[in-house]
Amino acid sequence: MIVSLKNINYNNIIYGRKTQDKLTYYNIQYATPNYQLNNIYLKLNMSYTINEQSNNIFVNFSKNSKIIDKYVNIERELLLKSNIKKKPIYKLQYQLDKGYFNATAINKKHTQLYLKIGGIWENETEYGLIYRFYI
Repeated sequence: MIVSLKNINYNNIIYGRKTQDKLTYYNIQYATPNYQLNNIYLKLNMSYTINEQSNNIFVNFSKNSKIIDKYVNIERELLLKSNIKKKPIYKLQYQLDKGYFNATAINKKHTQLYLKIGGIWENETEYGLIYRFYI
């Protein structure tokens, strides 16, 4: 199930904690009275081009700046809501700002881009979002 970007409710986010070696992982679940998701899936409604040889997705920042700002805000809100008192690393923002990123499951027949948010990682000094792009 895809969570609507404009209807995402941060009060529906549940964090579950797992520790492994020197990293701590927090699974993200999205729960409403009607359903519960183990990850957050968002449809990326922006224009992009695909390089099928490298699996890179190229995004024109100037054409997509408003929508990119919305995804950057989601990253910031999810990290803030986690209440982790370390330095946040905004890797999603960095990738969207630089204009390209790698996606899995690239297929010529499918052209819709999705963002899967799976959780938060934490080490001794920093933390950030665990995510992946899919087509």
